Amino acid sequence: MKSEFLLFNYLNKHGFHMALILDVLYHKNTIFLLHRNQFYTFALIPLQCSLYTVNFAIPISNESPFLHLFFYNDYFPYSLVSIIAVCDSI
Repeated sequence: MKSEFLLFNYLNKHGFHMALILDVLYHKNTIFLLHRNQFYTFALIPLQCSLYTVNFAIPISNESPFLHLFFYNDYFPYSLVSIIAVCDSI
C-alpha cells in the first residue's frame, strides 16, 4: 500500500490532479488513495453503489464493460496518447 501512496503522491506533485476510474467496484482501495492525495475522481457508478464514492459520478443502471466503453468512446474521443502529448506541451 505504501508504494501506491508514493506513486499517487509523485503524480500529484507533477501536475496530475484528475483520475478517471473505470471500475468502481474493483478499485475501492485505489479511490481511497486518490482522495488522500487530493485527486478529483470521475466515474460511472452503478446504482447499487453510493454516488459519493467519487467526486463526479454519473449513475448507470448496471455494471457493464460495454456501457463503459460506449460512454468513454463517445465523450472522450481523444486517445490517451494525444492527451499525454497535450499535457507534455503545457
